Amino acid sequence: MSLINQNGIWHAELTIPKDVRQSLGKRKFRKSLQTRDKNEALRKEQFLVARWKEHIAVARGKGGDVKFYREMYENTSEEGKEVLEEMYAELVVDAYGKAHTSQLTSNQLENSQEAFRLMTGKETRTDIYIDEWVSHWDVKPQTRNQGKRYVQEMAARFPLLSMFSRKALKEWYQELQSEKKISVKTFNGRLSPCKRYWAYLQDKGVVSEAINPFDKLGLRASTRGNSRQPFTLLEIQKLHEHLKARSNQDPQLFQLFKMAIYTGARIEELCNIKLEDVGEGYLEISNSKTAAGVRQVPIHPEISAMVEANKLNSKDGYLLSGLDGSSNQYKKRSAAIGKRFGRIKAELGFGSEKVFHSIRKTVATQLEGAGIPENITADILGHEKQTITYGIYSGGTSLQQKTEAILQLSYS
Repeated sequence: MSLINQNGIWHAELTIPKDVRQSLGKRKFRKSLQTRDKNEALRKEQFLVARWKEHIAVARGKGGDVKFYREMYENTSEEGKEVLEEMYAELVVDAYGKAHTSQLTSNQLENSQEAFRLMTGKETRTDIYIDEWVSHWDVKPQTRNQGKRYVQEMAARFPLLSMFSRKALKEWYQELQSEKKISVKTFNGRLSPCKRYWAYLQDKGVVSEAINPFDKLGLRASTRGNSRQPFTLLEIQKLHEHLKARSNQDPQLFQLFKMAIYTGARIEELCNIKLEDVGEGYLEISNSKTAAGVRQVPIHPEISAMVEANKLNSKDGYLLSGLDGSSNQYKKRSAAIGKRFGRIKAELGFGSEKVFHSIRKTVATQLEGAGIPENITADILGHEKQTITYGIYSGGTSLQQKTEAILQLSYS
């Protein structure tokens, strides 16, 4: 980069690297600094060159970020802010190859004004700290990636932080409810990482701690929703007969199904039971999505022989042997077999409201119908207990109590 004096007026010039000349359509940047004072020219040059370097970064698939300009603005004096505002006003117009705002179209003018507000901190882009937040979020990779995707979706819907309000979030939910039939529970699940991101912005001082648009949304569940429903006993029998008939082709799926209907465990929990997790009359669930999910589930007589046979025949140390999770992103052993169940239940005419997880609802329904106390059912299924007495002070129900409850499960 260099300063060039032409007829008493200083100009800035920067040679463009060879790898991006074609995409930018020129060999170098050059622009008049509109001053005869060299010191003023030097001050203006650094900002103009920074802008050109951003153009180069964008051409290489990077950059395109106003964070640099905002931080420079925030960290300078009041006198410096005046100089930067003048410079930024020129930069946002120059981005369209124009010399003055009067030459811009209405859309260009609106976009350039928004860019100016972002560069001076009068507006803040919602996505500006997402990568920084994610790098500090100490959760499992799957949770991190999924949470980041939800926050990015929110940022796409609300590009500027000034656009957030309870009313706006409610309207967003109503749109998703109407277009995608999304439930309140699902929407709240998507909002969970968004709330964490907002708290991070509060900690950084980017948004006020006194304002939280996520509080007290008061969303109503849709009566037209398509939430998961339990399988009826007749439907379980239908699935059992079909899976048993094809168990020579897919023995693992039939075994998984039987373990599910007699334990109520989640699919990934069942697929991750190792041989050392098989105790005397119980299965130890140690790989669970929640702390309450770590538990002992009694082995129902209907699956005891199958459990013993699988222990003897296992070739990889798992009770359900031969499941391979290496081909999916999060190494889930349940991924492929879960899809096979999904295809079969669809072939049998079950809709999206009936999924593998519906089996847990069926087990819960059976136990409730048999008069089993809710705290015992919670300990079998690995649910958090809602009351203070059972949830905080109780050490949990005994294996004998859970065994007596499990024996109430019958599908004949």
